[in-house]
Amino acid sequence: METLVFEQELKERTRLAEEVLKKYLPAEGGPQGRLTEAMNYSLLAGGKRLRPVLMREIYEMCGGQEEDPALEAFMAAIEMIHTYSLVHDDLPAMDNDCYRRGKKTTWYVYGDAMGILAGDGLLNYAFETAAGALTRCCQEEGIPEGERIAGLKRISEALSVLARKAGIYGMIGGQAVDIMDSENQTAGAENGNQAPEDKGGEPQELERLLFIHEHKTAALIQAAMMIGAILAGAAPQKVREIEKWPITSASPFRFRMMSWTWWAIVRSLESPSAATHRTIRGPMWLSWGWIGRRRTWRHSLRKQWIFWTAFRAGMNF
Repeated sequence: METLVFEQELKERTRLAEEVLKKYLPAEGGPQGRLTEAMNYSLLAGGKRLRPVLMREIYEMCGGQEEDPALEAFMAAIEMIHTYSLVHDDLPAMDNDCYRRGKKTTWYVYGDAMGILAGDGLLNYAFETAAGALTRCCQEEGIPEGERIAGLKRISEALSVLARKAGIYGMIGGQAVDIMDSENQTAGAENGNQAPEDKGGEPQELERLLFIHEHKTAALIQAAMMIGAILAGAAPQKVREIEKWPITSASPFRFRMMSWTWWAIVRSLESPSAATHRTIRGPMWLSWGWIGRRRTWRHSLRKQWIFWTAFRAGMNF
């Protein structure tokens, strides 16, 4: 896929994700109108919409049906969670940023307290939005009971993944370690201390840095891809394989260093020959071997698109 074609495809998929998000914006007005205004200001402040884009691509790649209301609800929900994390990151108590993407940050426009509440509101509204898929599935008429139960099961599993990857064992946990390390480094610099060494001679910070990247950065990418697969009805083993992929690419530095190497590999996999798949090895490829062996040329191109999306759009999460 040529760069120009990729840019056009990315722009179109981003536009579609933006349209989905706008469907689920909270209504402004009422006594709490300033809060919902701040929430919408945050959501519409721009961005690459990488997470909902990846969710839809994985969903379609795994055989999901088009126009699934549950998929759209989760696409909006995961972008709300990502946005809330940015709103809180920008607060004076954390990064103290006044601008993001060239626009004034939420707290800088609406005040510190309203910035906190806007982030809280986005997190809660994200789960309200995703949980709405359960209600719609229960109330939908004209579908067999077995199909309804299967749909409810998929949505419940997707909710569980979203909650865990966004919580203390995912993004929030990584953010907490990042803050603690920053505080320790500041205190150490003031006292003239150096980073401690572990028994193997490597800085302990390396292990913690990887933990931060794998939780603060990769967890929501994992959630997006896993939910896309789950809603499409992918087998549990495939979902687990998909979960592994973002971990390998969690570090933005490693993203940049590995992107062209993996792009060359992806291009080589345009050929459906079995020999090609036997010669390719690597942790990232665990997520895609089953696809390349069983799917058609269209899926090879989709696979190529997903890598391009992650590599080109994922440099600044």
